Amino acid sequence: MLAKLLFAVLIGVSVSSLSQGSTLKCYTCNSDDDVGCFENAESQRIEECGHVIADLSSTRFRCMTIKGVKGNEKIAVRRCAVNDECEFQLRSDKFFEWGPKIFPDASCDECSDDLCNKN
Repeated sequence: MLAKLLFAVLIGVSVSSLSQGSTLKCYTCNSDDDVGCFENAESQRIEECGHVIADLSSTRFRCMTIKGVKGNEKIAVRRCAVNDECEFQLRSDKFFEWGPKIFPDASCDECSDDLCNKN
């Protein structure tokens, strides 16, 4: 009887440890590497934020999507981020700088559910 009780406790602790180790999952891509990133996030790579962002509480993890359009050119960046990172990604005038390119009136959105950065 005691052996069964100890076994049940051990299983409970193991399952609890596994669930604590999981982190937020986000689509990860950018339009420079894959033109499908702008409109088709569900075909993109998925990353666990805990593997990308070290030394932070998983409660601060977010999925982020940045989109911008300039003429016929479109840019999208999807990735793991930390809470309120959009405040630092866009300039105060809502311009997004991607290398030498500047996209006016860009958008940046954060969300906190698995694979929520598909829009």
